[in-house]
Amino acid sequence: MIGQAFNGTTTPLAFGFCVVGFLALLMVLIAERGKLFQVLHSPIPHVTEI
Repeated sequence: MIGQAFNGTTTPLAFGFCVVGFLALLMVLIAERGKLFQVLHSPIPHVTEI
């Protein structure tokens, strides 16, 4: 579809990249079921001062 939309400019290619990138992100979010942006553990342990 992206190749068939070629009209001599880079617009169809850029639009195709945006659409395909969005679809890929959507598939990752569906596959991860919302776990993608959760913090599983803190990289720096909390230290309490004495």
